[in-house]
Amino acid sequence: YPEWTGEDENNFIVTVRPEQYYYAQMNLMEINPMLGYTTGSELVFHNMAALIRIGITGNGEQIESITLVRNDGEPVTGEFLVPKEDVKSGEIADTYDNFRSDYYYQPYMYALLYGNNKELSQEPTYFYLAVVPDAYPEGFTVYVRDREGNYAIQSTYRNEDIFRSTITSKEPFVF
Repeated sequence: YPEWTGEDENNFIVTVRPEQYYYAQMNLMEINPMLGYTTGSELVFHNMAALIRIGITGNGEQIESITLVRNDGEPVTGEFLVPKEDVKSGEIADTYDNFRSDYYYQPYMYALLYGNNKELSQEPTYFYLAVVPDAYPEGFTVYVRDREGNYAIQSTYRNEDIFRSTITSKEPFVF
Protein backbone atom coordinates (compact mmCIF):
# COMPACT_ATOMS: atom_id res chain seq x y z
CA TYR A 1 0.00 0.00 0.00
CA PRO A 2 -0.37 2.42 -1.71
CA GLU A 3 -0.61 1.44 -5.37
CA TRP A 4 2.83 2.71 -6.44
CA THR A 5 4.73 0.09 -4.43
CA GLY A 6 5.81 -2.81 -6.65
CA GLU A 7 8.18 -5.76 -6.62
CA ASP A 8 10.78 -7.70 -8.56
CA GLU A 9 12.04 -11.24 -7.96
CA ASN A 10 13.89 -10.52 -4.69
CA ASN A 11 12.75 -7.07 -3.58
CA PHE A 12 9.79 -4.89 -2.91
CA ILE A 13 10.05 -1.56 -4.71
CA VAL A 14 8.99 1.27 -2.43
CA THR A 15 8.23 4.67 -3.91
CA VAL A 16 8.10 7.90 -1.96
CA ARG A 17 6.55 10.27 -4.48
CA PRO A 18 7.92 13.77 -5.06
CA GLU A 19 4.41 15.23 -5.24
CA GLN A 20 2.24 14.84 -2.15
CA TYR A 21 -1.29 16.21 -2.08
CA TYR A 22 -3.09 17.26 1.09
CA TYR A 23 -6.82 17.78 1.60
CA ALA A 24 -9.36 17.91 4.45
CA GLN A 25 -9.55 14.78 6.66
CA MET A 26 -6.48 13.28 5.00
CA ASN A 27 -4.95 10.12 6.46
CA LEU A 28 -1.14 9.99 6.69
CA MET A 29 -1.24 6.47 5.21
CA GLU A 30 -1.98 8.15 1.88
CA ILE A 31 1.53 9.62 1.67
CA ASN A 32 3.46 6.98 3.65
CA PRO A 33 3.94 3.75 1.68
CA MET A 34 3.55 0.54 3.67
CA LEU A 35 4.40 -3.12 3.13
CA GLY A 36 2.38 -5.93 4.65
CA TYR A 37 3.20 -9.59 5.14
CA THR A 38 1.69 -12.61 6.85
CA THR A 39 2.46 -16.27 7.35
CA GLY A 40 -0.86 -16.90 9.01
CA SER A 41 -4.02 -15.01 9.80
CA GLU A 42 -2.45 -11.80 11.15
CA LEU A 43 -1.33 -9.29 8.52
CA VAL A 44 1.46 -6.99 9.75
CA PHE A 45 2.10 -3.67 8.00
CA HIS A 46 5.35 -1.69 8.12
CA ASN A 47 5.67 2.04 7.33
CA MET A 48 8.45 2.43 4.79
CA ALA A 49 8.89 6.19 4.47
CA ALA A 50 10.14 8.63 7.06
CA LEU A 51 7.99 11.59 8.10
CA ILE A 52 9.24 15.10 8.85
CA ARG A 53 6.84 17.15 10.97
CA ILE A 54 6.98 20.87 10.22
CA GLY A 55 5.16 23.39 12.46
CA ILE A 56 4.38 26.88 11.15
CA THR A 57 2.75 29.86 12.86
CA GLY A 58 1.52 33.08 11.29
CA ASN A 59 -1.19 35.71 11.11
CA GLY A 60 -3.88 34.39 8.79
CA GLU A 61 -1.68 33.44 5.82
CA GLN A 62 -3.10 30.58 3.77
CA ILE A 63 -0.45 28.01 2.97
CA GLU A 64 -0.59 26.71 -0.59
CA SER A 65 2.53 24.56 -0.91
CA ILE A 66 5.61 23.27 0.89
CA THR A 67 8.84 22.18 -0.79
CA LEU A 68 11.60 20.32 1.04
CA VAL A 69 15.13 19.84 -0.35
CA ARG A 70 18.26 18.28 1.11
CA ASN A 71 21.15 20.71 1.48
CA ASP A 72 23.57 18.14 0.02
CA GLY A 73 21.55 17.74 -3.20
CA GLU A 74 20.73 14.08 -2.61
CA PRO A 75 17.15 12.88 -3.19
CA VAL A 76 14.40 13.17 -0.60
CA THR A 77 12.01 11.11 -2.73
CA GLY A 78 12.40 8.19 -5.09
CA GLU A 79 12.31 4.43 -5.30
CA PHE A 80 14.34 2.12 -3.10
CA LEU A 81 14.48 -1.64 -2.79
CA VAL A 82 13.58 -3.57 0.35
CA PRO A 83 14.63 -7.23 0.28
CA LYS A 84 11.60 -9.51 0.55
CA GLU A 85 13.46 -11.52 3.16
CA ASP A 86 13.66 -8.42 5.40
CA VAL A 87 9.87 -8.03 5.26
CA LYS A 88 9.23 -11.74 5.82
CA SER A 89 11.54 -11.81 8.84
CA GLY A 90 10.20 -8.51 10.19
CA GLU A 91 13.76 -7.15 10.37
CA ILE A 92 13.40 -4.06 8.24
CA ALA A 93 16.31 -1.61 8.29
CA ASP A 94 15.91 2.03 9.35
CA THR A 95 17.29 3.15 5.95
CA TYR A 96 18.07 1.59 2.56
CA ASP A 97 20.74 3.06 0.29
CA ASN A 98 19.79 1.42 -3.02
CA PHE A 99 17.91 4.23 -4.76
CA ARG A 100 16.73 3.63 -8.30
CA SER A 101 17.43 6.53 -10.62
CA ASP A 102 14.30 6.82 -12.72
CA TYR A 103 11.34 9.21 -12.87
CA TYR A 104 10.78 9.25 -9.11
CA TYR A 105 14.41 10.03 -8.20
CA GLN A 106 13.97 13.67 -7.23
CA PRO A 107 16.02 16.12 -5.16
CA TYR A 108 12.86 17.69 -3.71
CA MET A 109 9.52 16.88 -2.10
CA TYR A 110 6.59 19.09 -3.09
CA ALA A 111 3.41 19.15 -1.00
CA LEU A 112 0.37 20.86 -2.49
CA LEU A 113 -2.53 21.70 -0.20
CA TYR A 114 -5.79 21.09 -2.06
CA GLY A 115 -8.95 23.09 -1.52
CA ASN A 116 -8.64 23.82 2.17
CA ASN A 117 -5.51 25.98 2.19
CA LYS A 118 -4.34 25.91 5.79
CA GLU A 119 -4.77 29.29 7.47
CA LEU A 120 -2.01 30.05 9.93
CA SER A 121 -2.52 31.38 13.45
CA GLN A 122 -0.39 31.96 16.56
CA GLU A 123 -0.82 28.24 17.35
CA PRO A 124 1.39 26.02 15.14
CA THR A 125 -0.19 24.25 12.19
CA TYR A 126 1.63 20.97 11.57
CA PHE A 127 2.42 19.37 8.23
CA TYR A 128 3.84 15.87 7.73
CA LEU A 129 6.16 15.37 4.77
CA ALA A 130 7.01 11.84 3.61
CA VAL A 131 10.64 11.43 2.56
CA VAL A 132 13.09 8.63 1.81
CA PRO A 133 14.63 7.39 5.08
CA ASP A 134 18.31 8.32 5.09
CA ALA A 135 21.04 10.30 6.84
CA TYR A 136 20.82 13.97 5.92
CA PRO A 137 24.41 15.03 6.80
CA GLU A 138 23.92 18.68 5.82
CA GLY A 139 20.30 18.98 6.92
CA PHE A 140 17.48 20.26 4.72
CA THR A 141 15.62 23.41 3.72
CA VAL A 142 11.84 23.95 3.70
CA TYR A 143 10.20 26.51 1.38
CA VAL A 144 6.63 27.44 2.35
CA ARG A 145 4.47 29.40 -0.12
CA ASP A 146 1.20 31.12 0.70
CA ARG A 147 -1.71 31.89 -1.67
CA GLU A 148 -0.38 35.44 -2.19
CA GLY A 149 2.96 34.13 -3.52
CA ASN A 150 4.99 34.99 -0.40
CA TYR A 151 7.63 32.56 0.85
CA ALA A 152 9.06 31.59 4.21
CA ILE A 153 12.29 29.61 4.24
CA GLN A 154 13.57 27.54 7.16
CA SER A 155 16.82 25.53 7.12
CA THR A 156 18.70 23.16 9.35
CA TYR A 157 22.37 22.54 8.59
CA ARG A 158 23.21 19.84 11.10
CA ASN A 159 23.23 16.11 10.51
CA GLU A 160 19.71 14.65 10.69
CA ASP A 161 19.14 10.89 10.76
CA ILE A 162 15.67 10.48 9.27
CA PHE A 163 14.56 6.88 9.88
CA ARG A 164 11.84 4.71 8.38
CA SER A 165 8.58 4.56 10.32
CA THR A 166 9.63 7.52 12.46
CA ILE A 167 8.37 11.09 12.75
CA THR A 168 11.18 13.65 12.98
CA SER A 169 9.71 16.80 14.54
CA LYS A 170 11.18 20.24 13.96
CA GLU A 171 10.57 23.31 16.11
CA PRO A 172 7.73 25.49 14.76
CA PHE A 173 8.76 28.65 12.90
CA VAL A 174 6.98 31.89 11.98
CA PHE A 175 5.82 32.46 8.40
